[in-house]
Amino acid sequence: MSDDAILIHARIHMLATAEGGRSTPLIGGVPYRPNHHFCDAGDDRMCMGAIDLAEDESLAPGGTIERDILMRIWPELKGSIQPGQEWAIREGAKLVGHGMVIAVLESG
Repeated sequence: MSDDAILIHARIHMLATAEGGRSTPLIGGVPYRPNHHFCDAGDDRMCMGAIDLAEDESLAPGGTIERDILMRIWPELKGSIQPGQEWAIREGAKLVGHGMVIAVLESG
């Protein structure tokens, strides 16, 4: 694993459409790579990580899943991602969900 990556097990909750979230579900087999923000709202630095679903899975607005996610992170974040930490999931500037680290599985 490279130095700019961390593998985590996380709980992902997508906001309901009425809460400002997506209007369509995530569909299995289609890559979903939103922006992951571990910092304060005023900090524009983001991490990259795909939320992958199996072919027969979907995640509707308002739904919650647990998943392993390989995150590409910026160096200052290294070592600070810990179980219980929450982060924002965004599509551009739009908040569409939240994540919570359940476990750090591997850190490069």
